[in-house]
Amino acid sequence: MAQREFEAMPISKATVKKQIEAVKRDLDLGMIVPKVAYIQAKVIKDIAEGIMEVAKPLIENLESVDLPQNLSGVELSERSGWDNLDYDSDPVYKALKEQLKEREGLLKSAYNHSRSFGLVMVDENGEALPIVPVKSVTKSALIVKY
Repeated sequence: MAQREFEAMPISKATVKKQIEAVKRDLDLGMIVPKVAYIQAKVIKDIAEGIMEVAKPLIENLESVDLPQNLSGVELSERSGWDNLDYDSDPVYKALKEQLKEREGLLKSAYNHSRSFGLVMVDENGEALPIVPVKSVTKSALIVKY
């Protein structure tokens, strides 16, 4: 079966920016319901991710595919892969990582205990555990399931 090029509109940063600004303007004017816009954007994102997930394994070697440097307004380039080291294979690293995980659990418990009861927790040596400050707060989110 003959391959056909995926049909897409010409894309540029300016085009993407214009589309976002148009939707923002329509949202500000009340022409689009915000939750509907969010849900539609989520679905579009899921479609795009699904297409990439299916197409990516089929791209074995970008050099074997003769593509123009600019396709549909998008510049193409290749990034070489790199080694991801297995630090967990080192027993010292693994032990230190586990100690950090345990310490994080203790600090989280101390924070929650202090917040819930106003009391300070102590460690196994009888020393007060510090109450670490909040680094950041996550925002509430709209969950889209279908």
